[in-house]
Amino acid sequence: MYNIKKYAEEIVNTLDVTEKQKSDFKIQFINDLNSLKDEYVNDGYSENKSIKLAIKNFENQKNISSNFNFETYSYNKKIKNLLITFLIIYIVALIFICINPRRNISQWVAIARLNGGYLGVTINIIPFKTIIEYIVSFNKNNISVFLLNIFGKIFMFIPLGMLLPFYSKKYTNFRNIIKIVLCISFFIEIIKLILPLGVSDIDHIILSVIGSYVGLLLYKSILKFMKKHNKYVNYDTNKR
Repeated sequence: MYNIKKYAEEIVNTLDVTEKQKSDFKIQFINDLNSLKDEYVNDGYSENKSIKLAIKNFENQKNISSNFNFETYSYNKKIKNLLITFLIIYIVALIFICINPRRNISQWVAIARLNGGYLGVTINIIPFKTIIEYIVSFNKNNISVFLLNIFGKIFMFIPLGMLLPFYSKKYTNFRNIIKIVLCISFFIEIIKLILPLGVSDIDHIILSVIGSYVGLLLYKSILKFMKKHNKYVNYDTNKR
């Protein structure tokens, strides 16, 4: 029976570092191995087979001790903490911008009616209805209206897809990101419906999911580029 914890301890014991550093390395190795194992499990392998493949994959990495030196680890930890702080600020700002409590809802509805908009409707539960309406009426509306309501919604959620993987490696899997995106999006749409502070629209949720997926693709592309040019930094992300 393969044991990730035991394997990580064996590697750590070969390193010429302090006990505190060994403890930090052990956590990092276990997290990386568990991430590899989860990928194999998702591919259909059994738990034991996934652990075996994860260890084999890990062993193929050259110069383990140099790749995980404590100086790099400490630096990465500071960067990670900075990015997590930015992630928290971003989420708070995102919710505030989407809800926009300063909006005058009565004035907004009146303007919407004059421009053939929602005609006072404050909720839409039909997927892609609003997106299609904006596309069909593209020539009638100002281009800024189209860009703001379609690409603007996508753009706002791109940072979420880029920053979540720095918090935890499990968010390099898009299925895990979707859970967070849906929670945030549903919260925003429900608040807008209850207060009310605009239109609660399922298309907003769809666009937010698309935006977060684009962010994840950018995150993976940047890391791939950095690794290819020997500038890859292994940002340790503890599982939570």
